[in-house]
Amino acid sequence: MHCSPRKAPRASLRDRAFPSAEPDDRMRGCPPRISRSRISRARRLVAILCAILLPLTVAGCGTPGTGSTTTPSASSSALTGRVSIFVPSDPIELSQNVPVGTWAKFVPEMTTSLVKEGFSKKSISTTTSSTLAEQSSAIQDAVVKTMSSSSSKSSSSESMTLIVAPVPEDTTTDIHFGDFLSRPYPDSTSTASQSQETVQALNRLSDVLQLAKQSGMHVVLISNSIPDVTPDLFVRMSSASAIGKMQARNLVEKLRLDSATSSHPRVIEVLLPQTQSEDIDKAVFSGIWSVLKPYFTSGKAVSASKTLTSSTTDDDWKSVSFDAKNASAAGDEIYRRLHHDDSDSAGVATPRIDGIVASNDYVASGVVKKLTKMGYTGSAAQINPSITVSGIVEGIIGKRDLQRSPVPDPSDAPTDESTEENDSQWPIITGYGANVSTLPSVVNGHLWMTTVEDRGSAATLLAQACARMDRGGKPSSVEGVDSGNYYDSKVPTIDAGLVAVSATNLKAALIDPGYVSLADAGL
Repeated sequence: MHCSPRKAPRASLRDRAFPSAEPDDRMRGCPPRISRSRISRARRLVAILCAILLPLTVAGCGTPGTGSTTTPSASSSALTGRVSIFVPSDPIELSQNVPVGTWAKFVPEMTTSLVKEGFSKKSISTTTSSTLAEQSSAIQDAVVKTMSSSSSKSSSSESMTLIVAPVPEDTTTDIHFGDFLSRPYPDSTSTASQSQETVQALNRLSDVLQLAKQSGMHVVLISNSIPDVTPDLFVRMSSASAIGKMQARNLVEKLRLDSATSSHPRVIEVLLPQTQSEDIDKAVFSGIWSVLKPYFTSGKAVSASKTLTSSTTDDDWKSVSFDAKNASAAGDEIYRRLHHDDSDSAGVATPRIDGIVASNDYVASGVVKKLTKMGYTGSAAQINPSITVSGIVEGIIGKRDLQRSPVPDPSDAPTDESTEENDSQWPIITGYGANVSTLPSVVNGHLWMTTVEDRGSAATLLAQACARMDRGGKPSSVEGVDSGNYYDSKVPTIDAGLVAVSATNLKAALIDPGYVSLADAGL
């Protein structure tokens, strides 16, 4: 029997895909789209809609019961819907010298939190993708399947939430800033800065997510924003600026820079590893310099290499950047800085150095090895004689509590044979990532502090917000979800926040939550 296509569903879905809003009604402040007309966008959405309508038309001509095996189970929780999680794939070659925070570890935490909030474990799916093209296609398939399923039912009370962490274009050179770093896509007005595949994938992802929202699905974005898509919830894990600022603030506190004077300044170096994105490099330095600049301006801090001065601005970030092709390159760079031809300590074996902002743990590991070979001794803990390495270890395994006293001013410190030109005292070194390979250095005081995202709290808040939306509420009504900037708009936002980890709180921040083990810390 011949069946003619049903026209009513086509018109209904098309109306939902092409609302009558004028261009000015779209989110203001979003980057311009990539060389595409309104007609080309319509054609893409029509193609998606055809994929939805075709199986419905064929189903109308089939025998009764056809396709019933793909219908969502009626046993799904009455209070919860479905959640589809889309995240980037972690690199195939994992090592201990990368940040502890990965998507592979965050997804199970999200899933556990979602189940705790009432979602059925069977209703939660996860898809990993190595490219944006692969991910956008997977999300398109999920949206098409959901819309097809909803349209084939007379009524449906089941909701769908899409949690998407967009795959960045390239992480090859900034992998040591972690999976969660916000990596902005290149300027969408310049197609020359992007591959054609990325351009198409970004367009497709934007169109599909807009269509999903128009169809009643909830859209949550993690880490990276998508042009023209205003999510129901945005989760900010970490940013380059925040990573730099956190390290600089801790350095200021531990060195008591507020108590320093121009006659007894602290000697500080900033190591900025180059990535494939100048935007990331600039942002890391901007965060660091927003904290350190006042101290260099007042003379309370100086640079042995003179790469930083009182006249340094954010635009001078290249003066402290270097090619961190491997960890030893960081060691070579700090050696060159401390033995700079123009420095007063060019011929000294162990020139005085009070603090080093290493930017990440990968760089810090190279610095630690080099300083050890150069003859620097002790640890940052020895700056305060009341704390020993054995005391730190006992604190980590729970035998005693640690209370750090302020770092003494150099002018008040006991005198010995060392001078400002030749001082082998181990400096304060900061990093990011809590790399397993560097945790022993945190324990022994060679790495004063590292930084991680509070992903446990982020997973909990994310699950609570998803449950609230599933029940028809607003994510902004969840305590801990604030209103944050998204382009020029305001959207409900979860800020994971960064946690500074030192020997004093390593157990509480990393071991107790299960991020790392005592063995990982070398204990």
